[in-house]
Amino acid sequence: MKTYYYQNKNNFIGNTLDELKLFNTYLTHEILELFNKAEIQLLTGNHPFTAKRYYFGFERPFLNKFPKKAHGLIITEDLDFGYFRKNRWEIALNNAPSGSFNLKIVREDHIRVMEAPGIFLYLNIPHKFLRENLVSNLPGTDLPKFFDAFDTNKSDNLKEVLQLWDYYDKKYPKLQSNGKKPPYQFDVPSWRAGMFIGMQYSLAKFGFGYPIILGNSDLMFYSGSHRLSKCPVVKKDYPLLLGLREHSKFIGDSVITITPPWFKDDNIAMFDINYKTKKIQGWFLDKTKTKKLTGIQFPYSNKPLYIQNLEYMRTLYDELIKKGPDFNFKFKE
Repeated sequence: MKTYYYQNKNNFIGNTLDELKLFNTYLTHEILELFNKAEIQLLTGNHPFTAKRYYFGFERPFLNKFPKKAHGLIITEDLDFGYFRKNRWEIALNNAPSGSFNLKIVREDHIRVMEAPGIFLYLNIPHKFLRENLVSNLPGTDLPKFFDAFDTNKSDNLKEVLQLWDYYDKKYPKLQSNGKKPPYQFDVPSWRAGMFIGMQYSLAKFGFGYPIILGNSDLMFYSGSHRLSKCPVVKKDYPLLLGLREHSKFIGDSVITITPPWFKDDNIAMFDINYKTKKIQGWFLDKTKTKKLTGIQFPYSNKPLYIQNLEYMRTLYDELIKKGPDFNFKFKE
């Protein structure tokens, strides 16, 4: 069994969200109040950047299903060097003496379904667990190469990150499609497919805007997967609010949840989250167990996974408890 330790701190841009405590439960209205306070703090506080509100345009049709007009913040930081935008998602250095960096932070509650009333359990996933075990989370992404590139390099200096991306683009020249449709389709180096340089830099230097909201406890990591893959390189734990629903899978005081097959050999991770003892343990499940538990077909099609066979879940859980966990998470003493 491998033990991974929490950082025992939150990693948010403003300290308002530090009010969130690990393993505490929060009602929907409590989370919305915290998010409102955090937004006001970012708009009015003393920061090394300026912030202003912006509203989404019609290029985000998936937001039409939400009852409110979605908005976020634009954070602007002055730079002592210049860069140019290669396309909608990528930037590169140029010879300009100065410039500014704009980052968009979306209100997490505006792009995730938050049922009201609802109960959410606040958790962190240690970044070292992700670094050592996560191998993919987006089609074609080679996460071990991406992690290796930044093992000994910091991500909180935008100029250095841009230089490193350029270096590894030349070292690993293999290309693949970004998966978008025209006119937004273009080829990207496979070693960093699906990665956003602005997100990597902003998480490293400033932190998370909001914790990831998982409205369905059955599906660990399915939302917020881009931030998930950045945590190992910025060396910050992954903060999430796990929604507890009437269909959530419980065994005693434990919530049972699973991930997509993003681990070695297409394994999934199964988490046993005990909200009373404040302990998390888990196992990696192979294709045979995963298929019996969920009905998933391989190769995986990036569709949501659900625990379908409840009887098998309980039998398997008893077997795994007797065997002992593959990993667990603990607080540092």
